[in-house]
Amino acid sequence: MGVLTKEEFEEFVQKEFPGKKYHWEYQNGYGYISIQAGNGKAFSFPDLHYEYYDGRVRIHIEGEHWWRWRQELSYILNKHVELRGEVWQKRQNCQWILESQKNDIFDLFKRIRDIVEPELCAYEEGKEVYEEPVVFEEYNANDIYMLNLNIPKYQRIYTWEEEHVKTLLDDIINIRNSKYFIGSVVLHKQIIEGEDVYDIVDGQQRLVTIALIKYVLVNKSSNSPYLSEDLKRFLNCGFASLEAQINISNNLNIIKNFLSDENKYKSIAENIDKLTFGVLTIKNKDNLDLAFTFFSNTNSKGKKLTDYDLLKPHHLRYIPSDLEDQQMHLAAKWDKMINDERSINTDNEGSQDYRRFISYIRVLEMLLFRIRNWEQYNNGNEFEDHHIKKEFEAAPIINEIPSFGEQFHFGEPIQGGQHFFAYVDFFISKYGRFTMKEIIQKHFGKSRYNAWYGTVIEALVFCYYLKFGESYITEATLSITRYISIVRFRMGKAYEPTIIDWARRSKIIMDINRATSPTFFLASIEKKIDNPPRDPEKQEDASSGVRKSFLENCCAPLTMDLMKKTMVSYYKSYYTDRYGKFNTDTSSNS
Repeated sequence: MGVLTKEEFEEFVQKEFPGKKYHWEYQNGYGYISIQAGNGKAFSFPDLHYEYYDGRVRIHIEGEHWWRWRQELSYILNKHVELRGEVWQKRQNCQWILESQKNDIFDLFKRIRDIVEPELCAYEEGKEVYEEPVVFEEYNANDIYMLNLNIPKYQRIYTWEEEHVKTLLDDIINIRNSKYFIGSVVLHKQIIEGEDVYDIVDGQQRLVTIALIKYVLVNKSSNSPYLSEDLKRFLNCGFASLEAQINISNNLNIIKNFLSDENKYKSIAENIDKLTFGVLTIKNKDNLDLAFTFFSNTNSKGKKLTDYDLLKPHHLRYIPSDLEDQQMHLAAKWDKMINDERSINTDNEGSQDYRRFISYIRVLEMLLFRIRNWEQYNNGNEFEDHHIKKEFEAAPIINEIPSFGEQFHFGEPIQGGQHFFAYVDFFISKYGRFTMKEIIQKHFGKSRYNAWYGTVIEALVFCYYLKFGESYITEATLSITRYISIVRFRMGKAYEPTIIDWARRSKIIMDINRATSPTFFLASIEKKIDNPPRDPEKQEDASSGVRKSFLENCCAPLTMDLMKKTMVSYYKSYYTDRYGKFNTDTSSNS
């Protein structure tokens, strides 16, 4: 197809989208064009429309009520594998890109229409479009335990401490109405050996604590009703984690002491069954990911699951059920890693020092995620919800053909199950021996904005280390730092996405992969430094402002430190040769 004209486009709309509104802002192959989506009964144009821009077609959710429409349409759009949600104007899942190798504009518009238009129109007509039976119901604190509740092995351990328990007890005492909403619960219904089993996806902490309160109430007084079989079954679910067992024992004693006060006991006994849960049940199909999707988008009093919480159940499902000991070991190991990280973040709340991150977050989020995407010349949207979970989910396979095993190359497809946990262990171990990180973090970890450059440099140098080890890593760090710093000297202000995109477009990851020895890589990056992409409107001037500060506080001291370590003459005068043109006195920092 040649350059599309407005007349051709109008003819296409009349034929394929009769009666639909459209917008034309497209000349000589540049700009955008859009067509109304749906039948107009719920969504007006341009609140919901198909749009072609920059070689791709997408569906946009805009307008005054964008938040409501996004909530309403997220299931319809998210279930189609051909569509990929992206951030648009800082709004998550208001733009869905059609993944396609085709570039014919008309074909793209017809394809995205055929994928979602029937469901959009059905939704506007008020018809049922959901394939997954999802039920939201209200349960009181008695009825919910009548369900066959189960705490699955992938769940986070029971972690509530004294302050959480006492807050709940105080809430119950102060109930003045006939019922009190205590929060949301998300359940995943399965049929196991002919019985309905409800796995708790969200709400475990509250459900366990309320069950403990009921247990103490029953055992404190002979006049109290007997403990129901349902509640007994739930309390006997079993808690494999020693930490969970300790927390349960401690909280049981806290509740007993609290209820030793007769007035408090009477108030709790009168009000406990006024507690009400909003219960969202994902039914029938074995679709755990859907349950977690609903959990992530519901408001509850519990902590929102992170990508690291979501990756654990995703991969434990791939381990055969007869390997229960292995499942429990890997789950416990992963939980310890998560909890260690949370305790460090809590201790350093509000700190902007990026050196404080524990290794597994740095390895997965700042290093592997980036170099895996840069290797494929993808930007990798670091600001998209659950981008880490999506990157490290199990890769698609042909079920009949085995996946053969891992080589632990950073860019390899992630095999579901044991491979993922071994993959993470391998790279965390590698990162622990990666000593250059300490020097980079020393000089780039002093402020949030310089840390953006530091994490990018660290990811690229770590990739070099994975290929060549310590061989000439000093020289590689000097060169990588110099190339990444070009974007700072060229642009006084450079935000994190700009720096990340600069690293991607540098193709340094590809150069490392292609090189058969350090000398070939070093020669290729030095050539890039001497011949960077030019922009005549951007002047490299580090005589004042943020450029000067960046040079004096980051580049100069790092370069001086590393120049002392090199035995290669070419790099012994690296600072003078590469930064000397800025004529900046940095002797005080050397």
